[in-house]
Amino acid sequence: VTHDVFQYTRHDSKAVFDNLKAGKKYSFQLRAFNEVGASTWSLWSEPVSTLTALPCVPDRPAVLEATIITVTLRCVKPENSGKIISTIMIQRRELRPGGVKSEWANEMGFPPSPGGAGTRCDFTLAGLKPNSVYQFRCAAVNIHGQSFWSLPSYRTRTFMAQPPAAPLNPRVAGLYPARVDLIWVASNPKGSPIVGHALELKRLRRQANILFGKDPIWTDPPTSSGSREVRADAFVETVATADGIISSLDIGYRNQYQADNLEPSATYAFR
Repeated sequence: VTHDVFQYTRHDSKAVFDNLKAGKKYSFQLRAFNEVGASTWSLWSEPVSTLTALPCVPDRPAVLEATIITVTLRCVKPENSGKIISTIMIQRRELRPGGVKSEWANEMGFPPSPGGAGTRCDFTLAGLKPNSVYQFRCAAVNIHGQSFWSLPSYRTRTFMAQPPAAPLNPRVAGLYPARVDLIWVASNPKGSPIVGHALELKRLRRQANILFGKDPIWTDPPTSSGSREVRADAFVETVATADGIISSLDIGYRNQYQADNLEPSATYAFR
């Protein structure tokens, strides 16, 4: 509750109060004065609410963070003029080389954070261009409509594009005698669209390792040359993952691929 005192030198019995806040409740009391002094205060008038209206104009938004294709913006809630602010509207414009400014566009609406006037509302705007300069402005919306736009934010530049992140979780989605269907999680393009992938395919070789700690099992009878050989069942067949034939392929931009013309029953690794 606030108390303000105004003095009028006029003798009539009416007064006009300007610059009141929309949607707020007020009550009034008066006293008279003459050359001798002032009277006591009257009783308070019946409280009355001013009419609601459009929200006030928000303050200039502030840029909190910029990345390659996003900007995090802070808008502060203005006075709502008696009706709850339901939406914060944001527009952006690009500042091109030579100081040329594009038109305000790309209007987007965001739900504000709970709270009254002065509440900080942070929003992340995506889909921006890398290495570009932007300005932003905001407005508040209540049941009566949208406020006037705020002053534009100070200029901010997004970061330059970078090579994409490595694809994630490559796995075989379909397995056939001479083909596999390979899929993976799409890479983060980091500001530049993915235009292709390189695939490495490794054909793993099989090798025989002698069982240690056991006597060799010889063939019987000896071979025609007079020598004897270790029998096949004295070996364990294991996959050597360190060796293999590696093939590099350039494939498309999609995050799936069909590898054909593979050797049946062979073991492969992909990356």
